[in-house]
Amino acid sequence: TSPEFYGKIITTRTYQDRLDTIGHVREAGINVCCGGIVGMGEAREARAGLIA
Repeated sequence: TSPEFYGKIITTRTYQDRLDTIGHVREAGINVCCGGIVGMGEAREARAGLIA
């Protein structure tokens, strides 16, 4: 989900925690492929934020 809507969906870690994890995985030489889930109550603007 988008950074603005993330806290309403995930409460165990922050959006920045997720970005940090992805960074650590990349630093370890592992290719990363990420996506998102839409349709969980976010506004259109939040959906646009996910792909921006």
